[in-house]
Amino acid sequence: MSVTPGFLDRLFLLFGSIGVVLSLTAGVVLTLKSRLSGKNDHNPLWNVFLAIYLLTFGLRMGKSLFHYYYTITPTVHTLFLSLFFAIGPSVWLYTLTITRPHKKFRPLGLYSHYLVLLLAILLSPVIPEYGSPYAWVFYLVLFVHGFLYCFYTLYWVRKNKGLYPNDEKGRKLRNWLLLLTVATLAILSNAIGIYYELIPFYPGSALVFTVVMIVLITYMLKNLWLLKPIPQKYKGSELTASFMAVHEKQLNRLMAEEKLFLQPELTLQKLSEQMEITSKQLSQLINQTKDKNYSLYISELRVREAMKIMENEQYKDYKIAAIAYESGFNSISSFNAAFKKITRQTPVAYRNSLAESAE
Repeated sequence: MSVTPGFLDRLFLLFGSIGVVLSLTAGVVLTLKSRLSGKNDHNPLWNVFLAIYLLTFGLRMGKSLFHYYYTITPTVHTLFLSLFFAIGPSVWLYTLTITRPHKKFRPLGLYSHYLVLLLAILLSPVIPEYGSPYAWVFYLVLFVHGFLYCFYTLYWVRKNKGLYPNDEKGRKLRNWLLLLTVATLAILSNAIGIYYELIPFYPGSALVFTVVMIVLITYMLKNLWLLKPIPQKYKGSELTASFMAVHEKQLNRLMAEEKLFLQPELTLQKLSEQMEITSKQLSQLINQTKDKNYSLYISELRVREAMKIMENEQYKDYKIAAIAYESGFNSISSFNAAFKKITRQTPVAYRNSLAESAE
C-alpha cells in the first residue's frame, strides 16, 4: 500500500501543530505563572526569558506550517523569520538569570540583547527576500547570531560549575541548561539544512521542532522547581570576577609552592586569615572554582601528596602511618578514610598495586 503525498502533508501538519501548541501554551503559562497560581509572588526573571524563547519558537514554527500551505507576502515572511534573533539571546539570558537568581540585573543591560531583533523587524520591508541575490547576507547574520549565543552559553555553563548548588538539583539544573542549548542548536542546524537544501522536505522541520518541544517540556514538568526561585548557598554574597581571579591565583600558589595543606592544623579560618579574606569568602571561592568544599579540597591535595610519596622509591620502606603524617593528616584513621573515599582503595592496596606494576 503506497502512502500518498497528501496523507504525508496532513501527517506533518498534525505533528507540527502539536509542537506549536505545546510551545505557545507553555510560553503563555510561564508568562502568567503568578496569576494562574493565585499567588502574589513575583514571576522569576528567568521565566520571562524562557517564555520569550517558547513563544518565539511557537510563532516561528506556526508561520512555517502556514506558509507551507498558503502564500504570504515577502515582508511578513521576513518579519517572522527575524524572530530567530530572539532565540539566542533568550537562551543566554535565561541561563544567566536562573544561575544567579539573587543578582540584581539592569533591565537595559539585559534587554539590549534584543536590539538586533528590533532592528530586523523595523527593516523587514527592505530586507532582501528569499531567493534574491543578497538574501544570503541576512540569512548568514541570522544563523551566525544564534550559533554564537548558543556556543557561548555552552562554554559558560561548563566553565562556571560553581554557580550551581552542590546537590541533586544543581546537577539537574546544569543538565537542563545543556539540554536546552543543545536542543536549540539542533533546531538552528535544521533550519540551515533547509535553507541550503540539504534537508529536502520542508515540513521535516516540524518533526524536529515538535520532538525538541516534547523533550524540553517533559523535562520541565518533571522538574517544576525550575520555575521557582532556587535557593543558593551564598545568597547576597556573590564574589566579583576580579576577586575570584586574584584570590584563586593566590590560593593555587599557596598550595602548589608553599604547600600549606601539609600543615595538620590548617583550618578554613587560618587559611582565610593568611589570604586576608573572610572564611565565608574563602569557602565560596573554593566551592565555585574547585567545585568542592574546603574539607574535600584539602583532603584531595593531601591524598595526592601521599600517592607521590608512595610512588617514590626513596620512601618505599616508609610505614603507612609515616606517610599519613608526611602528607598533612593528623591521624591514620582520617588518612585511610580520605584515601579510600578519593581513590576507591585503601593506602595499603594502592601501595601493593604499585609494587605489582613494578614487578
